Amino acid sequence: MHSPFVYPCILLVFSSPSFTLAPDKPKPISQTLAPYVKGQILVRIDPSFSKTAIEKAVGAQHVRSFSLIEGLGIYKFDPNIDVMDMIKALSVKSFVIYAEPDYIYRVAKTDSAGQNDPEYGRQWALENTGQMGGKADADINAELMWSMQKGSNDIVIGIIDTGIDYNHPDLAENVWKNPLEIPGNGVDDDYNGYVDDVHGINAIKNSGDPMDDNVHGTHVSGTIGAKGNNRLGVVGVAQSVQITACKFLSSNGTGSISDALQCMEYFAALKSRANSPVNIIATNNSWGGGGSSQAMLEAIQAHERLGILFIAAAGNDSGNNDSSSTFPANYGVANVISVAATDNNDRLATFSNYGKKSVHIAAPGVKILSTILNGKYGELSGTSMATPHVTGAVAIIAAQFQDLNYIGIKNLVMAGGQKIAAAANTTISGRRLRGADQNGVGSLTCSNQILSARKQPSNSNYSLNVGKSLFLSAININCESSGGPLTVYQNGDLSIVLNDDGQNGDVIAGDGIFSLNWTPTMAGSYQLRFSDTDVVDIRVLESTDLLGYTAHDQIPFQYVSIGGQRLGAGDDTMHWITVPFPIFFGGDSRGFTDIYISSNGTISFTDRTQPGALNQMFPTAAASNLVAPYWDDLKTIGNDSNVYVAVVGAEPNRQLVIEWWKVTHFRTTNPGTFQAVFFENSSDFAFNYLDTDFENPAYNFGASATVGVQLGNENALEYSFNQATIASHKSIYFSLQ
Repeated sequence: MHSPFVYPCILLVFSSPSFTLAPDKPKPISQTLAPYVKGQILVRIDPSFSKTAIEKAVGAQHVRSFSLIEGLGIYKFDPNIDVMDMIKALSVKSFVIYAEPDYIYRVAKTDSAGQNDPEYGRQWALENTGQMGGKADADINAELMWSMQKGSNDIVIGIIDTGIDYNHPDLAENVWKNPLEIPGNGVDDDYNGYVDDVHGINAIKNSGDPMDDNVHGTHVSGTIGAKGNNRLGVVGVAQSVQITACKFLSSNGTGSISDALQCMEYFAALKSRANSPVNIIATNNSWGGGGSSQAMLEAIQAHERLGILFIAAAGNDSGNNDSSSTFPANYGVANVISVAATDNNDRLATFSNYGKKSVHIAAPGVKILSTILNGKYGELSGTSMATPHVTGAVAIIAAQFQDLNYIGIKNLVMAGGQKIAAAANTTISGRRLRGADQNGVGSLTCSNQILSARKQPSNSNYSLNVGKSLFLSAININCESSGGPLTVYQNGDLSIVLNDDGQNGDVIAGDGIFSLNWTPTMAGSYQLRFSDTDVVDIRVLESTDLLGYTAHDQIPFQYVSIGGQRLGAGDDTMHWITVPFPIFFGGDSRGFTDIYISSNGTISFTDRTQPGALNQMFPTAAASNLVAPYWDDLKTIGNDSNVYVAVVGAEPNRQLVIEWWKVTHFRTTNPGTFQAVFFENSSDFAFNYLDTDFENPAYNFGASATVGVQLGNENALEYSFNQATIASHKSIYFSLQ
């Protein structure tokens, strides 16, 4: 036995192994807290209140408002005050709708290979003949696309990035020129707040000069719209287009979300201005790394109302965006297109993020030759480089099919793509961008290309209670058009049908997204079939409208010493076991014998996927049900450290003990030990904490952990969240009310 403590009040009878391990699940990327601007915060207040209400309440000074989102402003305060403390102080005010950090974003490129000869033949992403060791035809088929459409100067693309070298000879002809602004006269001729914003703005300096001082934005711009047939350097996906820039990323490639919001506001104002409105159909957003922002979400939604697509890089962390969200790519708004990267052999780039439910399409993004500063050319790699291929294709589609709105354009990007193995399980579409092709493939040549894929629920196993709702959603399109209703379950008189009618949970009628807020009235097991190979098992539990767990912590510490079966847990792993007696979690009379255990201190009875290393508040969308004795970013070290499982006692009073033995926090070296205990013929369970001192105040005693239980998204008990209240030698007993 590896545990040194034995308590005489518990009879310990160690059984032979009576559970079965399933293979470990794929390991997601650990999440870290996103950096933010110190001494600055984004706050949205009730518009009926004055901005001085914030100043009086917490002493923060209002410095800027956003017309794009009513009531949103930037407030500055003493940088020595912790941002999270300021958010907590504001969140309790009745006139505050939300308060959040001003997150810092960064460019989404991986490396630079220096300058290259400006030869079209090296642009393998456009036409791949096998040059540079690539696979022939692993490209967007640009030449066939150009034979049909090369673009239009009536189409404008907004580049939200490090700016643009608008003097570059391969870009200058396609750079937008503000017809309402007189260049160089030092006057704000169009009265929009920016002097001489001829080609765009610099949100960092509040100026009308978006000149690039980094390279990234200029490189992105060249991929989208370097001028074609001008006997210079490279050619963009759209040979004819207009590009306007907003610089919010500095020379070192980082920028604040407040400056990105200023860019969003600027482009929205151009699109909607009364005099000479600008036909901006999309913005290119080759950046990420910040946290989730309600303000940015609302800004993207504002662009959606204007019909502007938001095309975003999926990220360069080799991570699964389904389980570890990356922003802004993961905002679930209909105008967002998230882009993964492929190489010249049609393989997913080693650095590229992916997501079967969250990343829409793949595009070339490795060793992409494009424009850089001072009239030169160079190669860059990243999802930053994949994204502008999609944006350029969007410009081509908009020029070819001028009656299509943003939904139809997005659908053609996805349905018209070319199916490749690397995208099959890593993107929603299962496709790589293809401009034109034969046999109905290609965005410009799309014919009878059906794309049907599940969006929600994201997990293939789910549980909820009778009377509670579950959001079901799937994309079902044929080229640019919406497909037919989807029947995902049929058993006798009960059928579950998803519709695209803008009702009962469906957001936009006719967009090809079929949805339903399903509210089951009977307990049971349901197999929802989204396709022949995409099946979701739903467990509907008996109603717990009047039931919920109560935590009892004024009890003696009773640790259960076990030997147990070592699960072989690593960093961010999941493990499946079956137990010899049903566990009546939540009072469900059928009970559960399958259990999914995370190395990060959580247990679920239905969800096979890792809820993530970064703990969340309860209720959480990371799992449908969850038992969290100590949800934190944990890891095992050494030969002894691991997760152990044992069944102790004799029928009918056996106990299942799951123990995290000598695990450390990801950022500490001193180990801790705790366990969860489930009881036969009972819905009760207990948490026992032997040692929660990691010898770091930031992580000791639950300071960075979630402790509690969740029966469903509307039924959860959060005992502790990021509070140092989980002492060593403490027990908590949970029973139903």
